Amino acid sequence: MDPKYAVLIQCQIAKNRCSGFACTNAFYNRDEMFKDYPPSTKYIAFTCGGCCGKGTAAKLEHFTKKLAKAEGCQK
Repeated sequence: MDPKYAVLIQCQIAKNRCSGFACTNAFYNRDEMFKDYPPSTKYIAFTCGGCCGKGTAAKLEHFTKKLAKAEGCQK
């Protein structure tokens, strides 16, 4: 079975003032929107890459390539 990931993409501007503590804490405590995620779900967060979000696609592509290599997962 392929591992499941919760991938949070945060606005670059918001990241300049937000530590991400609340989202990370909610994930690990399985609070609020994460309450139905299984315990085996992994968590990763990154920014959009700046306005217009052009970096998002590149970051997701990089993530899926690394995931395929490390875990043997496919898109």
